[in-house]
Amino acid sequence: MTVDGWATNGSIRLHYLDNQCEMSELPLIMIPGLSSNAEDFRLMIEALAPQRALSVSLRGRGKSDVPDTGYRFEDHIGDVDAIVDQSGFQHVCLFGHSIGINYAIGYALEHPDRVKGIIVGGIPPNTRPSLLIGHSE
Repeated sequence: MTVDGWATNGSIRLHYLDNQCEMSELPLIMIPGLSSNAEDFRLMIEALAPQRALSVSLRGRGKSDVPDTGYRFEDHIGDVDAIVDQSGFQHVCLFGHSIGINYAIGYALEHPDRVKGIIVGGIPPNTRPSLLIGHSE
């Protein structure tokens, strides 16, 4: 059964969906694209059972708070960090979809000891990897 979960990043309340399966060895955290939210991945996290899986709504999306400011790359990485930390996970695998790929890679670069894998989806076929996180070649 999927349930609503909540985490906070500073004063921002963040929503996520959790399939609440028994803690598997490596939980999967799904990070949606620009106009998506946790609900878009509900069926997927339910289908992954018995694998533990969460789907997140970053700030400004879904049921998460919509602040007037605070939409920098670093703010979104902080949202992912807050959800991973407050969920109690030591290690995770991240699935980034579309712009969520950037946040997954950004989080992994800041926390390489916690990320054991990254799955990407919804990436344009001609995208150079360096463009995913805003670096030029």
